[in-house]
Amino acid sequence: MLKNPDRKVVAYPYYSSAQRTVVVHLLNCDHDLKTDRVVPKSNLVLRIKRPEFPPEENAILLSPDTNKVLSLKTTYHDDHVEIIIPHLEVYSLVVLRGKKISQSR
Repeated sequence: MLKNPDRKVVAYPYYSSAQRTVVVHLLNCDHDLKTDRVVPKSNLVLRIKRPEFPPEENAILLSPDTNKVLSLKTTYHDDHVEIIIPHLEVYSLVVLRGKKISQSR
């Protein structure tokens, strides 16, 4: 799931074909006992199984650690999608949605 995984970061994916969405929960468990702080992570490479539906070009990163919604570039491979997570404090959510289906009249 995470390329060159840091065993202190947990990634939990949820695939919903019905909603045409993949949601990945990221949790940073790297707690420094001396400082009683979570050690932030940078430039994590997230690899997820390529969904059955055609995904949008960018994923969305949501986090209670910031007030921002970030658009993340995705790189598509035959069997998986790679997404770079620029920064992870404690918790973030990555959302990859399916392209909207055009309805012809």
